[in-house]
Amino acid sequence: MYEFKVRKCTRSRSHDWTDCPFSHPGEKARRRDPRRFHYSGTVCPEYRRSGSCSRGDECDFAHGVFECWLHPARYRTEACKDGKSCKRKVLLCTFSYFYFIRVVQLLPTNVTHESGRGTTAFSVLGPSVCMW
Repeated sequence: MYEFKVRKCTRSRSHDWTDCPFSHPGEKARRRDPRRFHYSGTVCPEYRRSGSCSRGDECDFAHGVFECWLHPARYRTEACKDGKSCKRKVLLCTFSYFYFIRVVQLLPTNVTHESGRGTTAFSVLGPSVCMW
């Protein structure tokens, strides 16, 4: 969930991107590293309307289906509606195939107060609707 489609593929020969966990030039599945860029699993309204966002990587919202559904707060937290009939490759389906649903883990974030003292807080993400 943290690596999938984040780092660029280093293979020099042509191959099927759907079988490769790395990102490729022009591929819509590319996404920002959720450990470096702190965005929510909520869809960016500007990106949803136009397919791009003026804030780019600095935007606080998810850009595209992959950033939305592969976000740590969403990934495999809902059952796949197709169940055993799902035609997606397991690596590409972001839904759970088991009778349990993954529990979301809160990610620690460093917060600096005006006093200059740092403390640790936990990022709690709001509702994240991934409708496209």
